[in-house]
Amino acid sequence: MVRAVEKYFQGDNQGKIAWDLGAGVLDDSKYLLDKGFSVVAVDSSEAVRGYAPKVSEYTDFELKIETIQSFVLLTSEKDNKPDLVSAQLSLPFITNDLFVFTMEHILDTLKTEGIFTGQLFGKKDDWNTLYHREDMNFHTKEGVTAFFTKYISRNSETLEILLLNEEEKDAVTVEGEPKHWDIIDFTVKKVKKTNLK
Repeated sequence: MVRAVEKYFQGDNQGKIAWDLGAGVLDDSKYLLDKGFSVVAVDSSEAVRGYAPKVSEYTDFELKIETIQSFVLLTSEKDNKPDLVSAQLSLPFITNDLFVFTMEHILDTLKTEGIFTGQLFGKKDDWNTLYHREDMNFHTKEGVTAFFTKYISRNSETLEILLLNEEEKDAVTVEGEPKHWDIIDFTVKKVKKTNLK
């Protein structure tokens, strides 16, 4: 997320809206606020309220305690469309049956020239291969590429893939448990067809 902001939002971000989906401890939200964005932070856990003092000095911050898919559905037709959507390690926890629906709504809501950045989990991730987590979604890099390539909005906008990398590594979870990670990093930009290079 930091890399995307530093590369694509170098100017004045006052008046620009960022969504922090799966906001967790609110570190990313604070970073975005410091960069001048108005931030809507979304997380399904009530525990996130405990981190609110980190951003208490900002007036352009809003916290939503709900699932990503619920938030996206309820806001997709409103005028406060985001310039930036950041979903850091949160999208994999959407159930598989709601994944495409949620992703399409995020992309539909994103402003033209807006940036969507985040991670997905690959098929070789331990939570897929060892634990068969049915409450999550897993993908191949080729499948993610195809999804973004095929997307066309109601206004005939499409996506420019700015970054799509897959990395496998052995590390630990937040709980300190060893795990093989298969992470697909992506950054895409919503553009008019005529602007796509």
